Parts: sequence; structure tokens; C-alpha cells
Amino acid sequence: FFKSIQSSAHLPRVQMTQIYLRDKKEYYLDPIRKRLVMVTPEETIRQEVIRFLLEKIEVPYNMLRVEEALAHYGVKTRLRADIIIEYFDKHDNVLRPISIIETKAPNVVLGEREHDQVMRYADMLGCNYIMLTNGEDMRTFHYSDDKNAYLPIAKMPKYEDMLDGKYQLLPEVDEYRRCPYEHLSKLVLELQEEWTFAPGTARGKLVSLANFYSCLMDTSHRMPAKNYGIFHLVEDYGVRILTYGNASGNSYSNAYRSFLIDVDGNAQFVSIGINAYSDNRTIICVAIDDDKSSHHALQLAVDSYMTIDNNKCCTFTHSGRIAVGHSGSGKASDLFNYVEYRLPSIIYGKKYLLGKLIDVKPWYMDDNDMIDFIANLISYGLVRDEYRNFVKS
Repeated sequence: FFKSIQSSAHLPRVQMTQIYLRDKKEYYLDPIRKRLVMVTPEETIRQEVIRFLLEKIEVPYNMLRVEEALAHYGVKTRLRADIIIEYFDKHDNVLRPISIIETKAPNVVLGEREHDQVMRYADMLGCNYIMLTNGEDMRTFHYSDDKNAYLPIAKMPKYEDMLDGKYQLLPEVDEYRRCPYEHLSKLVLELQEEWTFAPGTARGKLVSLANFYSCLMDTSHRMPAKNYGIFHLVEDYGVRILTYGNASGNSYSNAYRSFLIDVDGNAQFVSIGINAYSDNRTIICVAIDDDKSSHHALQLAVDSYMTIDNNKCCTFTHSGRIAVGHSGSGKASDLFNYVEYRLPSIIYGKKYLLGKLIDVKPWYMDDNDMIDFIANLISYGLVRDEYRNFVKS
């Protein structure tokens, strides 16, 4: 019933660039720039990628440019690319870029912002191949004239294959085949194996959560586009494989249901997914992509905040616990006052009531109770981020 989707690969391990000491500080001797560069987390990834391109992709030394200004190729901008692979255009007797590679530090999550950046650079340069990596995840793409878009490919081709325009597309993912309602317990086992559900979460909760997961993955039903108070839903964008971080520095990569929304004239994506937080905790995640970052605004632990009564009514609440970046935990009482002002409809005593769903049939995205639940999750995630920004300022 569940088919995992390949979204990224790992950067292969290579022999690292030699390190030298200068004034008791460590420096790499960059083989392309022919100079010493200080060792930093991002520079370490850049040097790993350089070695990978030289040794595994077999790019000639003289066809690599590191920290190259895009203006070098006639683009009117001050932007620089981490790494560019060139080729010799025999027709015009000039070197042109064929691929662009962006490297990020290991703690940077490869979200929409990072993808948009490298694809924007590739558009400016007319590159056919893209690579984006933080040393763990490695995303590769090829430009399709037919689709007018960068499509994910299975791996970075060898240099000679790039020159011949060769690549291998990732296999298209079959449309999600929804698990029959009476077999949700089987889906639980598969989602535990995929580390989407934590094995220690109560079995009864996981079976109902499998119904919710199936609802998120089922794109045959869409949440209606309209005004939901704090936000306007522009489009139910369907399912995407995404990677997000949280305030604690952890990251999660999984299938999320994404929503393109408008908040006070500003468009952004909000996505909802389920992840195993640990062996005994499963979390419903509300993730936000804005102009600053891609991150989890809410991680709702179903072990603590989901209850099921004898009538199979699943109730989702939250205590208001919140982390504020490096500042640590925010004050739940201050958040409560803020939510009471911005989103009073979810106030339930001293807690927040996010939704109630009766688990006696398959749930769908356009069910009234589900619409209310999703709208509350998104609204609460947005308000929590507003509070975080207020505290940080």
C-alpha cells in the first residue's frame, strides 16, 4: 500500500583535500583555485564535491570553476556560484557552463529556498545540469525543453555523458494507491518500517493516524481554495517529497501534503506530514517555507496530544509548548495570550483544540471536519511563527 519515493542520494565519500596549518588555523589547499582556504563546515562540503567531480564524474581540472562570479558569463549580477562545470563550445570557440553546483553546510536543510536559488542561477547561465548538496543529501536535475522545467535525475552523469546530453530520469512515481480502510493496520506496519511511524506509539492511535496519512497522500480529493481567516488557500498543491528542520537542529525528509497560501499579500508554502520523532513518539508536522527559511513550525506529538474515545472520536489538542531557535523554549503563557488575540477559535480551556475526526470511514481532504483540522493546523503553525519572530526581535 505504501511506496517510498526516491528524492535524493548521498554524496559519495572521497579522499579529502589536504589540510595545512597557518597561524594555528586549518586551511585546505584548493586544487582548482590553487590557494589556501580556511576550513569551515561549508568549505568542507565544497572540497568534498570538488573531489567527487574530479574523481567520480571525471571532470577535467581546467573545466571547473569555484566561487565563480556569474558576471564572468555575461550575466549582469554580483552573484557567485559555488561550482561551475564548463565545456568548450567549438562553434563559438568559447567556454560555456554546462552544470552548476551549490554546496551548503551540513546543518542547512535542502528546502524550497535552496532549490529555487540554484535553479535561478542555472536559468541565468543556461545550464542543463544542476546539483545541490549539504554533504548528506544530494539532489541532481536536468533541464527539459519539453517540460520547460528542471526534472530530477537518478545521479550526476559522467562529464563525457553530460557533453552528449545523457542522463537518467528518476522513475515516475505511481499515483498513490489508497489502502482499504479495513486494512489500515497493515499500512501501520509498512509506515513503521519506513520510519514514518514510531514503533512505540500506541497501536490504536497509529491505525487512526494511518487514516490521516492516507488522506494526506490521496490527491483525488483537494482542500477547497478559499479564505480561512488568517490565510487564503490559493491551491492544494498535492504531495511533495520535502526535507525540513526544526528549532532543535534536527531534520526530516518525507512525503508532505503542500498548500500554496497567501498571508496578507505574501505567498508561501505550508506543508503537513507525519514523521517518527524517536522510537516512541510520532509527530504531525506543520512546515513553513517563507523568504527566510524552511522549517517545522509545529511538531504535534500524537502520543501526548491525540486522544480517542469509545465512539472513535480522535481529538487533537496542543499545550502551547514552543521552542524559539537558539533562545530555547518560549513562554507558553505568552504564546497563549498571543493565540487568544490572533486565533481565539482554537482556545479550549488552557489548551488549543485543533480538530476532531470520527474514525469510522476513510477520511478525505474535502471532508468538513478535515478541512477544519487542516485549516487549524496551518493557522496555528503560522501564529506560532509570528510569535517566534516577535520574541526574536
